[in-house]
Amino acid sequence: MAAGRVRTRPMRSIHRHSISVRSFYKKLKQMAKVSKKRGREFNFSRFANRHIALKLAYDGRSFTGLATQGGGEGDNSVEKHLFEALEKVKLIAGRSGAKFSRAGRTDKGVSAFGQVVALQARSAFRPGTKPEAMPLHPSDAIVEVNEVGERTQEKREIDYCGLLNRVLPEAIRVLAWAPVTEDFSARFSAESRSYRYFFSARGLDLSAMDEAARLLIGSHDFRNFCKMDVVNVRNFRRRVYRAAVRLVGHAEALAPGNSAPRMAVFEVEGNAFLWHMVRCIMQVLTYVGRGVEQPHIVSELLDVELRPKKPHYPMAEDTGLVLHDCGYGHRLDFDFEARNLAHLQAHLTRRYEIHAVEASKAADQLRALAGAKLRVEHVKAWLNEAVDFAIRKGLPDRAGQRLKERLLAAVDGEGAPALDWSTVLLLLHAENVQIDHAGHLSLLSCRHTPLLEREAGPAYEEKIRLLGEKRRNEYEEKLELSRKGQECEEDGEEGAARTRDKAFFQKMLKQGKMGQPDLHDAK
Repeated sequence: MAAGRVRTRPMRSIHRHSISVRSFYKKLKQMAKVSKKRGREFNFSRFANRHIALKLAYDGRSFTGLATQGGGEGDNSVEKHLFEALEKVKLIAGRSGAKFSRAGRTDKGVSAFGQVVALQARSAFRPGTKPEAMPLHPSDAIVEVNEVGERTQEKREIDYCGLLNRVLPEAIRVLAWAPVTEDFSARFSAESRSYRYFFSARGLDLSAMDEAARLLIGSHDFRNFCKMDVVNVRNFRRRVYRAAVRLVGHAEALAPGNSAPRMAVFEVEGNAFLWHMVRCIMQVLTYVGRGVEQPHIVSELLDVELRPKKPHYPMAEDTGLVLHDCGYGHRLDFDFEARNLAHLQAHLTRRYEIHAVEASKAADQLRALAGAKLRVEHVKAWLNEAVDFAIRKGLPDRAGQRLKERLLAAVDGEGAPALDWSTVLLLLHAENVQIDHAGHLSLLSCRHTPLLEREAGPAYEEKIRLLGEKRRNEYEEKLELSRKGQECEEDGEEGAARTRDKAFFQKMLKQGKMGQPDLHDAK
């Protein structure tokens, strides 16, 4: 037995060595194959290019804005991720030759469901294939013909949506694509943009807000409803086609006097929008909803001859704002694809359910709080402290002291040694007082200086005078460019080029911008 074991050991050793060598060479061969593949560059010249438009949706909370910020380490823009995806799936060789344009430039925190971008992308077809011979939809098939006129095979266009959605972050989705002409610009070809701003309707008079919103309809100078970009914008007139405030849903009551927030939306559609225009409008509408401004404040602020200076007020938060759609009339017709919509349906349903579960958990916890018992002396101590804090933050002292007296008397009037938290909320509600997001008392009708009585910023002409040297040079360069475009004489070939420049600059001037995307809304 011992001798037998001695004889088999060398054979096993040789066998193991043989396997090891074969494994090594197999691995070496795989590495060489991968290395060769990595070293082989994609040959874009084997394919035709075509100008296409993409319809995008993205959650603005996840990104630093739409426009790329140079592509550096801190750049987490939608465009950075989009171009990385386009290059990864070999639809473009790089941004420089992509002829990229965007409909609207949304800032950090702002989402989109109808953003449109246009670019030159690789097609599935051979070079020289005319655009009109290419399919208009992913499911359309075109019969290819070889050099001698023989029918070869049925070929479909690249599934742009599916290809990009597989490599994009989940917070960015491509909804649809459409072929467009070479002169199409996602920005300049757009006839309208529409925004939706979602907000909690708690404590707000929606009918008053809707009345105020409808005063925006028409052509107006919106300099008092935006952040002035005096270097790039000289014309603040915009046309609003539609504006309204409506309720979008109801939630069950959580406790007496403290119902779950009803959700509402402010919808506005116009030809173009100024920097932060929607968020500024929304803030003014919120003042109207709280009852501290009347609906006619909108008309007052639109009268720039009477009110050439914008009063100081903050903007509404960014998270509720969505670029909902961009309209192009007959120039653009997105054709949706069922397979892509099925994936989007699953993605949005999953996202909705996650947030609905979180909302249900929070609602359940709020219901549990309603029954919590508090000793009366603790309630009084907290009310004293909370009203004193409100006074320090700007509530007039006399009004604060009267409020404190009424609240303390109401607590005593309950005649019990302990109160439910829901009872405390009812007492606050009776005095038109809410608890804000920081846990402090918020008086809906107090601590508001009317907009027309506030300190105002400099007028447009003053802002021009106050420009620093660098910004003034930029302003004068763009002013000169616009003048050249308007004053050129049209003669010969050079005249034709100048005519194109003139039309371009006139279009830019009409939209109020000189070289920057017209839509910035909103930080």
